[in-house]
Amino acid sequence: MAFALAVSCTETTHPRVQLTKLTTIPDSVIIPIEQAQQMVANYAPRAGYVEREGQQLPNTRSIWMDLDVIEAFVAQLRANDASGIRFYLAAYDATYAENDMWQNVPPSRYWDYNTVLLVPTDTPTAEGLYPDYLTQPDHAEATGSVTLAAPPIINRGEISPPDSTFPVNN
Repeated sequence: MAFALAVSCTETTHPRVQLTKLTTIPDSVIIPIEQAQQMVANYAPRAGYVEREGQQLPNTRSIWMDLDVIEAFVAQLRANDASGIRFYLAAYDATYAENDMWQNVPPSRYWDYNTVLLVPTDTPTAEGLYPDYLTQPDHAEATGSVTLAAPPIINRGEISPPDSTFPVNN
């Protein structure tokens, strides 16, 4: 199957910054499948292991997330003038108490595994940095910039265990 991609951009004006609205994916961010497979293979030894009932199991190397969730997240960010999404590599706690203070305790099968957090970013600072609402939750108040009433940070994708048919796992 052949795959072709046309690139086009349109300029839009944002109240604080000039943005380029992409109408297609730029060639500069697309990589060949062979390169993607090599990058996944490079990560495998870094991913580590999780101990479960005396067994060392490969830690998470990929996360699947429903497209509807991603689209709703992006729509909410656009409505609040967020500038982008920062992806944080993270890990669940090894254990959670039944009466844990966190409102979103993951299923126990996820405990101690790697995960990914999607965190909204604000418009760039004068230095060209994109503050986010995880590392700088008070940024919006301090700068008078975009305020997301309850900054949505999303996580709950499905852990995708390494596929045994994927070439780098053989």
